[in-house]
Amino acid sequence: MPLGTYDVTGKYVGIHVTNNKMLIIYDQETGEELARHHLSDGKGELIKNNNHKRDRTKGIDSYLKQVAELLNATPNVIAFLDEIHKRKPRYIRDQLQLIKNSTFSHRNS
Repeated sequence: MPLGTYDVTGKYVGIHVTNNKMLIIYDQETGEELARHHLSDGKGELIKNNNHKRDRTKGIDSYLKQVAELLNATPNVIAFLDEIHKRKPRYIRDQLQLIKNSTFSHRNS
């Protein structure tokens, strides 16, 4: 499921398999589609969508600010993050998540 979609508060999902071998996962309460995956013909294959690992609970600007603050928000840090955003806007969430996770794991080791 996409990151941040569900927690332990008793929410339920439904599933539907289409004739063209698509698995659709939806919120039972709202009917909102949460995920769509092609079904595999093979056994034991992991089918995943990389978008599900992205934290979509924050807007890009607030995520940039949060990561900058983790790195002490120096002018060089801000310029670095802005440059990543400028060069790779499509992947900015992934890049920020990697930087954030690397910062936490570095501090905890």
